[in-house]
Amino acid sequence: MDVNALKRLKEQERENAELKELLAEGMLKNRALEGVCEKAVSQEGRRAGAKAVEEHGAPKYIRSDNGTEFIAKIVQEWLRREKIKTI
Repeated sequence: MDVNALKRLKEQERENAELKELLAEGMLKNRALEGVCEKAVSQEGRRAGAKAVEEHGAPKYIRSDNGTEFIAKIVQEWLRREKIKTI
């Protein structure tokens, strides 16, 4: 390999390291935001669900698309307490 090719390789390695760092930072930020959104959605969903159960009684089943509002642990615990199964 000639000197120019080695210089270019080193430059690409440096750029690759920078991109990996940016990706890792972005993934961490994304995960943190997902947690915040999950809590907000589950709190809103629990309030709405509790009001509906209070007014109409608990259904035996509730349809779920397994979105974040249904896979949140806090919502799963609420569904178990109310003895509501998902389909």
